[in-house]
Amino acid sequence: MTLTATVVNGTSPVTTGQVNFCDATAPLCSAIHLIGTAQLTSTGNASLTFVPSIGSHSYKAVFRGVINAGGSFSSPLALTVAGKYTTQTTIAQSGSVGDYTLLATVTGTNWASPTGEISILDTSNGNSVLGTAALSAGTSVLNWTSSQTPAASPSKTYPYQVAVGDFNGDGIPDLAIADGFCTVTIQLGIGDGTFRTVARPTVPCSPSSIAVGDFNGDGNLDLAVSTLDPSNASGSVTILLGNGDGRCV
Repeated sequence: MTLTATVVNGTSPVTTGQVNFCDATAPLCSAIHLIGTAQLTSTGNASLTFVPSIGSHSYKAVFRGVINAGGSFSSPLALTVAGKYTTQTTIAQSGSVGDYTLLATVTGTNWASPTGEISILDTSNGNSVLGTAALSAGTSVLNWTSSQTPAASPSKTYPYQVAVGDFNGDGIPDLAIADGFCTVTIQLGIGDGTFRTVARPTVPCSPSSIAVGDFNGDGNLDLAVSTLDPSNASGSVTILLGNGDGRCV
């Protein structure tokens, strides 16, 4: 999904500044309610590509303002997303002869509870339908699963800093990892919680922090990597410009 905001001053496009894309139902555009940020281009447009979850959403664009153009925000945009997630169904029984109750439970990995109907089948009688019942409102819970443990660097040193950004513009978050050696590892997100390494640009040794931003205004995310040489107490900042495919120069 791509959201595009257009910012104008009268009839003239605003070409500098950034636009935040937000959850319109939240009082503040911060933390988990900030969907992402995009740079305005020469046409006065800012676009954000991302993967929304299943359900009903409402988004708005907020222009942060610059010296010659005040801030503004759009009206809400409604979006309904349908999709398919893996679910699990279990069945249990209670009661006694003549008064049995069958209870079916459906669980899934989506943020919203499954909806729809359950059919109870008699597998000993050609799967004949004993009855149907609507799923009641479920309870959402948070959980964590480990899908992958990718290597942080070729030198097998531990990562100092990890930055997140959509470096190839596919709407899936990617990782930039500054390790304890002389490289920054770029890992592109697959969308299922796993990542693949596509680049390891070199930087001065001992990178200590990393930041993400569009530093040259071309619409691609770039990296700023600070390094520290403890031998002579000197340091530097290296700017790696993104190509838009997950690689930097």
